[in-house]
Amino acid sequence: MTDATPNDDMTGPSVEAQLETARTLQAIASRLLVWSADMTSTIVDPDDLEDARRAMSDLSDELSWAAQRLDDMLDDDGEGDGHDDEA
Repeated sequence: MTDATPNDDMTGPSVEAQLETARTLQAIASRLLVWSADMTSTIVDPDDLEDARRAMSDLSDELSWAAQRLDDMLDDDGEGDGHDDEA
């Protein structure tokens, strides 16, 4: 783990790191809701369709980053596999 520091009882990521990740996921979810509401109207302009594709690609990248960050936060054994095998 690079950005997440252990909390006081040394059992996992800091509260700050957990809150930062939660805020990121909340922001992404909010953007997805707005995007899906916008998509309910019919897209007839090819430029609009391309913009929507780019927006989804960007959101996909952000979700992948957030998922990797959560995986890293749970990877307490340092093996990079996303699992705490030291138990």
